[in-house]
Amino acid sequence: MLAVVVGWLPAGGALAATGFHMVNHDDLLPRTRVRMAWVLGVWGVLALTTMPLDINSPPLSDSYYTGLRMGFLGVLVGAIVVPLGVYLLWKPFHRRKEPTTAVWGYAFIVFAVVLLLLAAAVSWLG
Repeated sequence: MLAVVVGWLPAGGALAATGFHMVNHDDLLPRTRVRMAWVLGVWGVLALTTMPLDINSPPLSDSYYTGLRMGFLGVLVGAIVVPLGVYLLWKPFHRRKEPTTAVWGYAFIVFAVVLLLLAAAVSWLG
């Protein structure tokens, strides 16, 4: 299980941290916002360096690569699924208002945690 979490951390953790930043964006001081943006940028670059490019490479650990692949697949799919889900759940109840930054942040956090649980389930079943 720990290998799944370590594999999920580069992409899935960056997604969760972005959501955390969005939730707390309005409460942060301007200087803290800049620091958080730098941390998220460096984390994103580190995530890109761990991107699995060769699917047929011999895995170091199946669980690790399961977490790594789920994290990156989730980031790619999340670009479509999260906005679609937010609007489908938001618009029927709040017709005139757009979702706040905090709503988007919570959506990204929940999606990242679902990715982690999905990676753990796939690793456990496979």
